[in-house]
Amino acid sequence: MRGRTGAGRHPLPVFFRAAPARPPDVGHHRHCGPDRVGHGRPVLPAFRAAIGPGTALSEMTVRDDLSEVERELVRERLNLWLVGVGGIVALLLMRFWILQVVQFETWTFFARDNQVRKVVVPAMRGNIFDRNHQLLADWRQSYNVTVVPGDVTDEALFRLAEILGMVPEDLRWRMLKNQAWSRFVPVLVAEDISWEELARVEENRLSLPGVDTEIRPVRKYYRDSGLFSHVLGYLGEITREELDDEKYKSRGYRMGDWVGRAGVERMLEDKLRGQDGVSFRLVDARGRQFSADYLGERFESAIYHDKIRELEEMSRMPRPGYSAVLTLDLRLQAAAAREMGDHFGSVVAVDPHTGEILALYSAPVYDPAVFIGGDKAERRAALENPDKPLYNRAIQGIYPPGSIYKIIMAAAGLETGTITPKTRVSCGGSFTFGKVRFGCWKHSGHGAMTVETAIMQSCDVFFYNVGNRLGIDKLAEYSKMCGLGEKSGIDLPHEKEGLVPSQEWKMRTFRQKWYAGETISVAIGQGALTVTPLQLARAIGGIASGGVWHRPHLVRERRDPERARRAELNLDNVNKVVYGMWGVVNEGGGTGGRARLVGFDVCGKTGTAQVASLEAAKGRSHLKDNAWFIGFAPKQSPEIVVVAYWEGGEHGYAAAPVVRDVIKAYFDKKARNAQPPPVLARPPVLLPKPAADIPAPAPPAVLREASTPAGGIQREP
Repeated sequence: MRGRTGAGRHPLPVFFRAAPARPPDVGHHRHCGPDRVGHGRPVLPAFRAAIGPGTALSEMTVRDDLSEVERELVRERLNLWLVGVGGIVALLLMRFWILQVVQFETWTFFARDNQVRKVVVPAMRGNIFDRNHQLLADWRQSYNVTVVPGDVTDEALFRLAEILGMVPEDLRWRMLKNQAWSRFVPVLVAEDISWEELARVEENRLSLPGVDTEIRPVRKYYRDSGLFSHVLGYLGEITREELDDEKYKSRGYRMGDWVGRAGVERMLEDKLRGQDGVSFRLVDARGRQFSADYLGERFESAIYHDKIRELEEMSRMPRPGYSAVLTLDLRLQAAAAREMGDHFGSVVAVDPHTGEILALYSAPVYDPAVFIGGDKAERRAALENPDKPLYNRAIQGIYPPGSIYKIIMAAAGLETGTITPKTRVSCGGSFTFGKVRFGCWKHSGHGAMTVETAIMQSCDVFFYNVGNRLGIDKLAEYSKMCGLGEKSGIDLPHEKEGLVPSQEWKMRTFRQKWYAGETISVAIGQGALTVTPLQLARAIGGIASGGVWHRPHLVRERRDPERARRAELNLDNVNKVVYGMWGVVNEGGGTGGRARLVGFDVCGKTGTAQVASLEAAKGRSHLKDNAWFIGFAPKQSPEIVVVAYWEGGEHGYAAAPVVRDVIKAYFDKKARNAQPPPVLARPPVLLPKPAADIPAPAPPAVLREASTPAGGIQREP
């Protein structure tokens, strides 16, 4: 039997049907009410909805035609449902009791901890100075915007994007990209915003839950033309992969931090970075910071004031990074850049007695500020530039040294006894080895050459003979003694080693034997031999200093002990080589007369390095030879060694003026420093004018010399 149905009504349960209408006093149990049917049995609320609002519950009754077994089944099901509901309620009550009573202190701690936000206060990066304490890099203030993902709302993100002039999806992507492991750690979403944007964000702080602003120090480079770009390097934002590295994780790095990517910024990262501070802030449920104005006259405001005071005591101020003083001289660096102009190449100046780098310039240059405040297009342009401005040609460029290598050849020949200062070689314009003819740069020949005149006029034939007599392994031995074929140890990253060929090297690399004819090319600085400009400056400076090679360095305050490489060179042999280099600059037939400096004994050597063989270079005007020049002064106990490398300079003498002007800048500065400071006249002391009613005091007695017979000093009233 089904219950009656109507429009908008559902069929009634099979165990119930509508009761016939009867008077209220006929068969109506005194306990029956609006929520009871039949013999006072309660009816579930679901059945009230099923029968509709038009039917009274008193009209419902359990079917009379059900058997006792069916009635018992209904009762069991109802009881089972009641037991289930009661059990769930009991479990909830028990859980509430555990949370509110048993674990009260634990959850109170977590609840209070949710009110505290830990904010990292970035430390200022250390400054960088040149040797004269001229500022090269310091810091400036950058206004940034951070959000707490767990507190910020979609409306707040949309409003923030509108204030900053950004796309909301862009802002959300930045937040998700930089989000840390916790949703309640502030995430950097906008950096280096303008003062006007900062003011608008602060003005709308109450409608921007989870949004905060911070002041972060950002590196600022002086000489932004890139004068020191390859020395200072640049900074880059830390990546998520680096944050997973224990090296960075243990040092407290976080998303948005800057790390050194090149140059001194990279090598001195630990010293320059400093230590970040920590600030604890009390916030409400919407992430807004508590303040005295926010608390007002609220109840428990005194408790919150005590909590704020406690958090301030827990906070830690940031510790700035250490400043670095470099060995570079701004004047020498500027002189090198001025003389190089728009040409590509590098200039290195070294103090051979200490290994201090006085100038290190590489062209073309780049602006390191692009990697901090520039946009992505500018950074990409710098990285993908075909001229490779980020390439430090002074320590990463490896080139054939050309005729400058003849200095090492001469020293090796004299030290081994292969030649003597009186050895003469006749240059007829070429040297024949087997069936191969090796020409001299002077096709008509130089005539009879000694070691001094061969250096002075850069005779190839003389050194062809010396190299052939020495052999490649002896050349390799003396080259490595001078520091070629290995890193110099300068405190800059990514230094290249260059290459010094030998029999063992060729067998290991090519599985081929070394042929004696290959030594002829190496003897004049060609072939497989390659060096960096810094290696060449160190090598020649060590020979000119009598066989002492110091490790080049850029940081002036160095604490590690310096161990110089020494060789027992015969000083007479050294003098012969030095006099030959002096003749290059100061004698009539020398190849480096453009480096002559009046009043100073400048010694030097030209070098021209081929970039391709003569056959390959035919018809290709862009394959121009590279120009080298190295010089030092004075002749005895040199104070400065300068090497200039000019890509496409064609002839070594073209680079000589660069070296000359850097040496001149060094001695000009030395002369200025040697002058005594001017004596300033002492300004007169003005006494106050005495008042009319007070007599003026008598002038003080003075001491002066008088022409007394005794020649003494008398006092005048």
